[in-house]
Amino acid sequence: PKLYKVIREGLTIGLFQLESEGMRKAISQIRPEDFNDVSALLALFRPGPMEYIGDYAKRKHEKLHIDYINDDFKAILGPTYGIMIYQEQIMQIVTAMAGFSLADADLLRRAIGKKNEKSILKQKEKFLKGAKDKGFKDKEAIKVFNDILKVADYGFNKSHSVVYAMITMALAYLKTYYPHEFFKEILKGTINDPKKFQLVRNELKALGIKLYPPSVMLSTSEFIKHEEGLLFPLTEIVGLNIESVKKIIALRQEKAFSSV
Repeated sequence: PKLYKVIREGLTIGLFQLESEGMRKAISQIRPEDFNDVSALLALFRPGPMEYIGDYAKRKHEKLHIDYINDDFKAILGPTYGIMIYQEQIMQIVTAMAGFSLADADLLRRAIGKKNEKSILKQKEKFLKGAKDKGFKDKEAIKVFNDILKVADYGFNKSHSVVYAMITMALAYLKTYYPHEFFKEILKGTINDPKKFQLVRNELKALGIKLYPPSVMLSTSEFIKHEEGLLFPLTEIVGLNIESVKKIIALRQEKAFSSV
């Protein structure tokens, strides 16, 4: 639960795919509580499905009623609150509603992705007939097929989204339970980017991790853990080169400095 709390609070610097301002806004709407939410978030935050972020959030937080055509649709779309997000869901729906084999369902998915109009029309005819044979109304089948056309054009496959989410959550774990080690690496990569460095400093403050100024007695050539936070490296002092830093460290190892 701690990992999702860090994400919900928008503390996403260094978390794969979650760093942008737009993504933080989406997080504030969806307020992820589990792995499925993170996976869906990564699939939704792309051109096309982005328009469903608000709907997903409202349905998740029970501010919008969800209607399912039948129990099959509930089983397929329940985990994403009735919204088609993944290519795998499209294939399952085509199979459940029109009796397509998974191989045929994949042919339809590919035809839509490649915008192969001839193939799409052929598959549409087959889909509508299959749905009718299974007892669905023409109106229902046409609506579902049009939804599929819209989503399949830009739909993410779930396997891709899940792997992304695994990387995101692995980083969230490190950030939550090993914050000093995590931020040491983040600071190393952002020290020369004032805008990003300020964002990192803001997060450190929010997490109660202090950033100590460099110390001639303790600092090294990189950020190190010190008391309640991290100690600046000597190499970040303007005008002090790495050779001078090595010399200072070597000298103080021989005998601690007692004066300037």
